[in-house]
Amino acid sequence: MEKLKDPSAIKEIINEKTKKLLDEGKLQEAKKLITLGEKIPQKLSQEVNMADQYRDDALFKKAKKSYFKAAELAEDIQEMELAKLLKKRGEKVGTLTDILKTFEAINKGIKKTLGSVKSVKLDIYENLIPLIEKNVKLSSSLQDNSIKKVLQELNILCKNAARNAKELIKFDKDIKNLIKKM
Repeated sequence: MEKLKDPSAIKEIINEKTKKLLDEGKLQEAKKLITLGEKIPQKLSQEVNMADQYRDDALFKKAKKSYFKAAELAEDIQEMELAKLLKKRGEKVGTLTDILKTFEAINKGIKKTLGSVKSVKLDIYENLIPLIEKNVKLSSSLQDNSIKKVLQELNILCKNAARNAKELIKFDKDIKNLIKKM
């Protein structure tokens, strides 16, 4: 993908393809590709750069549109693998809005649950663990390692808290049973 940000790299791809067509005696196709080689590299590079910037700015619909435009340009120069890659990237970025909404809703639920902890209860921590693990997976899609790291630490702490809560609950039962015997 980084090569697509550089028009000269795209020109090199077109030149290689043109040479191959000439070697195969396909003069018309080579001529067409040469003509496209004058316009497409700059446009393709701009679309990929814009799409990446839109994605970074959380403008996911615009990013998706730019990736799809770049895919069309790649198809114009008969680079089907690049077109396929750009379409996949566009489809993936198109789902980021939904992922972000789900991610934020889960985080809101986690914060609400943690805010309601007044005493040690096993089920609170055990119920949080799958939610946190789901958000760790979603954060991978967001490509935000800082959030992922925080969520992983939170997950470890909740697992430890659940383990400790089990011990506290057991101690609580033992204490109550001993008190009954008094």
